[in-house]
Amino acid sequence: MLRPFEKPSSPLPTPIHSPWKPYRALVLVLVFHLLGTTWFKNITWNGVAPDFPLCCALCLALLGGLEIGAWAGALAGVLLMWTVWQNPGSLLFSRLLPALVAGFAATRLPPLHPLVPPLVGAASAIVADCAFVLLSPRAMPLQFWLDHALRFALVQALAMWPVMLCVARVAKSRNRLLFG
Repeated sequence: MLRPFEKPSSPLPTPIHSPWKPYRALVLVLVFHLLGTTWFKNITWNGVAPDFPLCCALCLALLGGLEIGAWAGALAGVLLMWTVWQNPGSLLFSRLLPALVAGFAATRLPPLHPLVPPLVGAASAIVADCAFVLLSPRAMPLQFWLDHALRFALVQALAMWPVMLCVARVAKSRNRLLFG
């Protein structure tokens, strides 16, 4: 029974306020960017390489919530923009939007369920490609996108669990500080 001036509880799980400091999560995205552009740059499947900073941003969004996901997605976009040096706004937005979607999904899905990270990775890869196609149609023609999108989604889904295990190992839980 509710008392006067008492807030009703929501049937949906509310995200726990994350004590993670954004710069600590950003260091993790930077590490995955460096790993993806140095040691693991030749790992490809059928011409498609995993986007490790995007995977890291999605994992941080699943474990840390919307705010951490936004910071990590923005940094993943900036790092990709800096590496490729083309279509800056499109690359930034195409990495920020999937991380926001993953952060929103974290309020409704258990992040460590065996199917959640691969499904979020695949769906986010398709969202990232769709956003890039809509914002820069000349950079990625529709026919190339049709050939590329499903392979990119599959590669991201396969890369999500190794990245999620690394991020979860560092982060431990929502209530513990990242790196602390």
